[in-house]
Amino acid sequence: MAVGRKVLFGYAVIERYCVFVIDKKPHGIYISVYVTWRLFLYPDGYRQYVARKRRKGVWGTAMKNCMLENLKSIMILLRSDIQNRRGKELVHLYHQAFQNQMSNGEMCKKMIEMMPTWQGWLNCGETPDWFVQEDVAAFINMALEVMEETLHAGEFEMAYDLADLLHVVPDVIAKNDKASMKRYWKVFVVKFHQKWNCNIFHKFY
Repeated sequence: MAVGRKVLFGYAVIERYCVFVIDKKPHGIYISVYVTWRLFLYPDGYRQYVARKRRKGVWGTAMKNCMLENLKSIMILLRSDIQNRRGKELVHLYHQAFQNQMSNGEMCKKMIEMMPTWQGWLNCGETPDWFVQEDVAAFINMALEVMEETLHAGEFEMAYDLADLLHVVPDVIAKNDKASMKRYWKVFVVKFHQKWNCNIFHKFY
């Protein structure tokens, strides 16, 4: 979709490789077309431009909104029953779906088979993509891995704290501002590190 913004006395519309500038003058309306620097730097096209941006961490990873909703619900449910014997399997299922090894619907179906009372808590549909910053996606991925390990080892107090740490992430992503992210690291991640005398998530903030 084109993005419009004021440019001097005219109006510019930025559309991928070109900028269309519309100028109103006493004797008529003039339209000027300029190619953007993207066309010269990235001759293979806009996809290459996007790929380069993503590698630099400027853009994010596409993630279904329903997966973010389910992350919050699943972590709240596990936190309330952290010693659930199926806990590790449930986290593993979400982790697989998070890594696109199965769809959200497939994940929900398997979880509800194991935990029928969860049916009203999970969003089993397929929703549009939400762009998540790559470092945030990597953080979620690592936190899920650590949670699986702690549940397997029976370290339920740490697993509880990880569930507490993860259930807030979707809200922080939805707010999409630096202040919320900074507050999140301070309130949840830094305190987690202090309590458990570790720095496993240090590289993310």
